[in-house]
Amino acid sequence: MASRLVVQLIANLVSSVIVGTIGHGLTINISQYALVLAVAVLGAAVFPAIGQALVGLVSSGH
Repeated sequence: MASRLVVQLIANLVSSVIVGTIGHGLTINISQYALVLAVAVLGAAVFPAIGQALVGLVSSGH
């Protein structure tokens, strides 16, 4: 579970920085990087949580 969270974190962080700096031409200081990192952590935690919720809803058929 932790490895999935790390992969999601890295993907969210990279995409956020790319979109923010290249797509919108923004210059980001260190505090804004920290905010992007915090949002990326929250976003990374959402996707596995949704997956776990869906798995919990599906009956195994046993």
